[in-house]
Amino acid sequence: MADKQRNKLYYLVGAVVVVALIIVAYFLFFNKKAGVNSKDVIVRVGDEVLTKSDLQAMIPPSYAGQIDPRQVINAWLQTELLYKDAIKNGIMTDSLKKALKDIEKQYVVRLYLQKLMANIAVTDQEIQDYFTKHKDNFLSEIKISRIVVSDPAVAQQVYNQLRAGGDFQKLASQYSIEQNKGQITPYFGMGNLDPSLEEVLFSMQSGEYTEPMSTGDGISIIKVVDKRRVKKDVSLDFVRPYIRQILQLQKTQTRLQVLVDSLKKVYKVQEPAL
Repeated sequence: MADKQRNKLYYLVGAVVVVALIIVAYFLFFNKKAGVNSKDVIVRVGDEVLTKSDLQAMIPPSYAGQIDPRQVINAWLQTELLYKDAIKNGIMTDSLKKALKDIEKQYVVRLYLQKLMANIAVTDQEIQDYFTKHKDNFLSEIKISRIVVSDPAVAQQVYNQLRAGGDFQKLASQYSIEQNKGQITPYFGMGNLDPSLEEVLFSMQSGEYTEPMSTGDGISIIKVVDKRRVKKDVSLDFVRPYIRQILQLQKTQTRLQVLVDSLKKVYKVQEPAL
């Protein structure tokens, strides 16, 4: 039974990897077939071809020997056939074209940012300074509760009610769009959330709550329900990788903001009217 489950897991993982490779291949090779040597072609579907060099690029070196090339070829072939039939049957609506363009933009921007931020360095002194200033954060655990809304105006309304003495849990039950409205988490330490968010939360005291902030699932107001000290001490070497990650993220955000501000002077921008 264990072998069957393991084989099933390997199959699922392999399938996910192949799908991911096909998506990457779409951006790398779509409409990039001019002047292809016919001897290099593995399979052809109409005007689209998969070449030996394409296949080699689609399988990262870290997966060499782990993925059967025939699986990638068959996935590419299936994708091309279904794509052509979908286009033939009118699937490419204006909304779909916009969605695909948005995906392309996000992919290109992600690659561009990786290139721009690749040389961000964090010094040992910076790590030491951060550790000295925030050491207590690594000695503590907190439990939190959230109010999550989708409308910035509603978030500000809730925040104003909290400042006026409103009960956090009652407001969570009334306004939060989460299924478990205002549910209190178990205690947790540093290293479980986004580093920039943790820096804010672990610097707060029990009973304090954040201003409305953008999170992946909406606009959140987060309360530190309780904070307790659970360690007497912690070594710098133990938390060094985490601190490096935090500082790299902070430098990335700063550099990104500087870049965006400069680009606003290069390209015509009409600021939001909100």
